[in-house]
Amino acid sequence: MPYHKVPNWTPENGLEVLTFGLGGETFALEAGIVREILDMMPVTMVPGADPLAASVINFRGRIVPLADLRGSFGMEAHANTADSRIIVIELDVNGDPFLIGLTADRVNEVTVLHAGMPRRRRSSACAGHATMSAAWCGARATSWCCRT
Repeated sequence: MPYHKVPNWTPENGLEVLTFGLGGETFALEAGIVREILDMMPVTMVPGADPLAASVINFRGRIVPLADLRGSFGMEAHANTADSRIIVIELDVNGDPFLIGLTADRVNEVTVLHAGMPRRRRSSACAGHATMSAAWCGARATSWCCRT
């Protein structure tokens, strides 16, 4: 399944990202795929859904799957706090835009990452650079939501 590809990084061309926290970790998403950052809102659980995207939200009249990436990164479930947010991203799925919400314990800032910056690795199902990992997990959640 095709999904949004992160552009090539060069030392001269950084990548603008939104950083957010999940557990004690900091992750990043390419800022260009972020559509909106929402306060927590009521969610509707979907019986029988995969735990990664087990609920949906009403986003401007559209039903949007809500993914909790904690399980994909080997983290335990966590109650929402006053800092918790939903990051709505848009991915390309077979040429069509697809919205998905990602839960975050906190949203930090928009910043620029450069290709020469050190990479942090995690030993989990979504191992790799934080930007790539979050995008990969978002795409993985999208594929589960789109299964027929």
